[in-house]
Amino acid sequence: MEASFSMTRRRAGIVSLDFAEIHDAVRAGQVDFILTNPALYAELEKLHGIRRIITLINQNVPGQPAMLMGGVILTRANRTDIDRLAALRGRSFMAVDPLSFGGWHMAWRELRKYGIEPERDFSSLSMPAPFALTPWSGWPPAAPSGLSRSRCSITGRRLASPSC
Repeated sequence: MEASFSMTRRRAGIVSLDFAEIHDAVRAGQVDFILTNPALYAELEKLHGIRRIITLINQNVPGQPAMLMGGVILTRANRTDIDRLAALRGRSFMAVDPLSFGGWHMAWRELRKYGIEPERDFSSLSMPAPFALTPWSGWPPAAPSGLSRSRCSITGRRLASPSC
């Protein structure tokens, strides 16, 4: 059987949206297709009825699906008083965004696993910016610890030990 179809010429563009803008764009019908993290996809699916059309697999190396995703909890290298997750209590902490899978959700789960309730146990919890502005470039001196999704440079930083 032979199929025939015609295609009209359409204009397409790519728009970069931050976590806060994605819901508004989907709700307003301003996007036809989005690329997002698994947590935000699940939320958009539930709230706005979006459907996947290609895949839910994250590929870091072409042709090799990434089966793991991570977040990295870091502290400033000169803060020797913060040597384990429990030492984060009562301190300022910086994360990526409440909707970031690797830059918040995964670390939130790990912190809770070790008895730390971020909203209660941190003196302040800020989520000021997307990935580019977290610990590596815009880490304010007032925040001794922060996190980012995996695959980051840790020059001048130390990994926080989970030992409580």
